[in-house]
Amino acid sequence: MMDPMARQPLAFDTYLGHLVAEAARFDAAIASAPPDVRVPACPDWDRGELRDHQAGVLAFWRRQLADDASPQTGPVADGVEQDAARSVEALAADMAARLTALGPDRPCWNWSGERQVSGWVARRMAQEISVHRVDAESIAGPAAPIADEMAADGIDELLDVFVDARPGMPVAGGVVTELFDEQRRAVLTPEGAVRTEAEPTARLTGTASDVLLALWGRTNDASWTGDDRAAPIWADLAEFE
Repeated sequence: MMDPMARQPLAFDTYLGHLVAEAARFDAAIASAPPDVRVPACPDWDRGELRDHQAGVLAFWRRQLADDASPQTGPVADGVEQDAARSVEALAADMAARLTALGPDRPCWNWSGERQVSGWVARRMAQEISVHRVDAESIAGPAAPIADEMAADGIDELLDVFVDARPGMPVAGGVVTELFDEQRRAVLTPEGAVRTEAEPTARLTGTASDVLLALWGRTNDASWTGDDRAAPIWADLAEFE
């Protein structure tokens, strides 16, 4: 259910520009990171495994945008492994060029059950690379925050796409979470819908970047207060990414 107070998604071209810029920063961070150091937010991965994950995700969604892909037949896997051998920056540039040619309304399968169009992919990939660029930079030192506009959009995407895609997530345990990113508040009710009138029992406070990253399980300066069940609930959701 869409929060009536949520911002509208950003412009299609904004997502594409962000995807390309963040992919270049991702590759630069991976190249400069020590090879055997684990990724702080994903300790099962070293820098190569993080790179392989991000490249694989981009390659997968690039295949969904191929000329022979059909939104009616589900995901396309052919050619993904070969494509994933390319650099993240090259994959992102290729995807952005493909999306530019297609525009935001070309039919394209996705797992959410909503907005089966290329614009959904553009937004998801811009948000995906934002979080993993922070992961890549954090291997060797402090990571730069996600741009405010993109981070705020990422909070909305998480609520409107990921929460609605998991009706059985344990939000039903009774926690009402308020997310406050210094720009506006959003409230997640136990039913999984975002509503502004609900009285929160837990609050996550910080910059838009810190709130978004905390919701995806990254440690930063965002802080939880109130019901101590809230953080584990969001940690469970973060495993979906």
